[in-house]
Amino acid sequence: MASKKELFEIARAPKGINSIESSNRIYDEKKYYYEEIYPNGELPWIEKPFDFINENPLYGKFNLNGDHIIPKSIIVDGEAVYKTMTDIGDNKDNVLVFDFVAEAFYDLKANIKSLVKAGWLSSAGPIADFEAKKGFKNLEKINELQKKMHYFIFVSQFLSSGVPKRKERISNISDFTNFLFSYLKEIAPSAPFTKSGIINAQYMTPMATGLCVEIDTKGYDDDDKKHTFLTDPNFNVYRIIARRFGFMVDRNVPWRLVADVTSFKMREYMRIAYEKNIIRRRQNAIIKARNEELAAAVAPVLINDIFDIGIKLMSTGYWEDPIGSNIFVEKFKGVSIYTVNPNYEGVDLGKEDIQALFDQAEKELDDVLVDVANETEAAGLTETKEFYNAKNPKQNDDGVANCSGETYKMCHSRILKFDKFFEIYYDIPYTDEIEEIKKIVYDWYLSYYVQNPVTKKRVLCSQKLGAQTKYTTKEIKLKLLSEEEYKKSHDPLYWVKAYFDIKLAENKVKLKSTEYNRHLKKIIELSTLNSFDIGAPTPSLSGTTMEGTGHVHPYHIDKNGDGWTYEVIDTFPWESTGWHTHTIINWAIQPAQSSCYPNCVALHGYEGSPLHTHPINQDIVRTLHYINKIVKRKMKSLGQIYGKEEKKEQAIGELLLNASQNGMIP
Repeated sequence: MASKKELFEIARAPKGINSIESSNRIYDEKKYYYEEIYPNGELPWIEKPFDFINENPLYGKFNLNGDHIIPKSIIVDGEAVYKTMTDIGDNKDNVLVFDFVAEAFYDLKANIKSLVKAGWLSSAGPIADFEAKKGFKNLEKINELQKKMHYFIFVSQFLSSGVPKRKERISNISDFTNFLFSYLKEIAPSAPFTKSGIINAQYMTPMATGLCVEIDTKGYDDDDKKHTFLTDPNFNVYRIIARRFGFMVDRNVPWRLVADVTSFKMREYMRIAYEKNIIRRRQNAIIKARNEELAAAVAPVLINDIFDIGIKLMSTGYWEDPIGSNIFVEKFKGVSIYTVNPNYEGVDLGKEDIQALFDQAEKELDDVLVDVANETEAAGLTETKEFYNAKNPKQNDDGVANCSGETYKMCHSRILKFDKFFEIYYDIPYTDEIEEIKKIVYDWYLSYYVQNPVTKKRVLCSQKLGAQTKYTTKEIKLKLLSEEEYKKSHDPLYWVKAYFDIKLAENKVKLKSTEYNRHLKKIIELSTLNSFDIGAPTPSLSGTTMEGTGHVHPYHIDKNGDGWTYEVIDTFPWESTGWHTHTIINWAIQPAQSSCYPNCVALHGYEGSPLHTHPINQDIVRTLHYINKIVKRKMKSLGQIYGKEEKKEQAIGELLLNASQNGMIP
């Protein structure tokens, strides 16, 4: 007979839900969920579950230097486009995740489906269905919504309060700006304003990291629904199999899979996804060239013979359509006939020639795989590690995978270096935050000006001795400046100080007056290291440019400000820019482009870099880094956020091996 405790566990489903009125009851229900429903204990849980809420809210939000990070994007027609994201949803819903997360998810899904088909797993429930339901939450959309909220509160409440009302004291954009910064210092502790502040907020969803995918659409606030998912007969196998493919299960949202970015398995997927994009571009260029050769000739052989050769090549996985639209087939009474290509140049190819063409293409496509692997390794992007379940292990000279073991093979495979992961997939938002603030303030003033072109002010009209003070209302037309005039109206240090104050407020950092002034002095010094003002130090004669079209250059200049940049050495992906240099004249870097541009795709299979330039001065970057270092909230060490590699890999290996030996997974 079951014990009282066992009966209690069976009978009682957790009722924790955010709408429960009693805080004590909420605490009790959450405590029960953490201690009894999804605990930290021994088997059957095996390892400590991942916890975004209580233990690791900063995961995927900081890099190894402690900088806030956001998924890389470019702005196209006013919208953020995430080139490293992939849609893994069905035709109805878009579910975006990083490309390497997509690679891992597809393999995990195939494994789950095969276990269902084999009868190892139940065919009912969301785990058996295993479809991606939710993915990346667009941070730019969240940022935009937060800014709209701020504008509404600032105009409708903050400016409408005070005696006299603050809006009555606005005559120009400077007044508007000063009031806005006063408002932000007041409200930012509870409602962040900058992107880095929004990322750091406790309420910021982990889905904005690009590392999470959910296979169910249940709400997050009801522990009863979580309990239902946890009691799915497939759950134990699901969470262990997830580990096999580099995922962790979120303790608070058990249908959420979180990419374990330090695991060797997930970093192998990173390397595969990174190289696949380069390989695809280069192979497409080869395919295009071979198609053009084929299009120029129509050989006196049966079309079916060409299709046979094409299908053979297609089976290697290179081409979806090896012939393309260059040769057309029509069927009339069951007989295949030629339709001559209009690009035919009169150079007939025989069947052997066509076969040779395909053989050459196949070799070129194979060579791309080797070349890209050698290049990424030479660039210091990858390292070789030994781990369980490697998808693409290294091979010896005989083409045999470099593995050992029988049940669970340990294989050597190339993985992406952990620090390179952050460089490839994330941006540091604070490098653009001051410029963003300038833009927002000006745009908001324009919006305010359209709605309030005239300010009504109470002015004194009578001040006679012994007489009652009288006021009258006077209409004052607001002054309007162009955006360029506005930017010049404030010293750069004004914006740096304002940014510093906002960051202090966002992070609830209170400094004593002496400490504040000491930091402000240092900030001013950093901001003017390379100032061109008379009497200021001479700019650095060598260093690294600021970013332009996704890359930087080392540079060297003489005392007259003339010099050059070296070739690109620090670009991820490195080949997206092509090789190029810039000349420097009178302290200004001159425009340049990739030597192959705009034909880089046709010639080499990558886009190359269009005409662009770079700023030399890195002072503002140093300043922003210093400010964010000051206001960085007290948090776990970065080692705690991401864990130690070797210790984690050993635990994962033991988990999978023990689960297999105990019959929990095949």
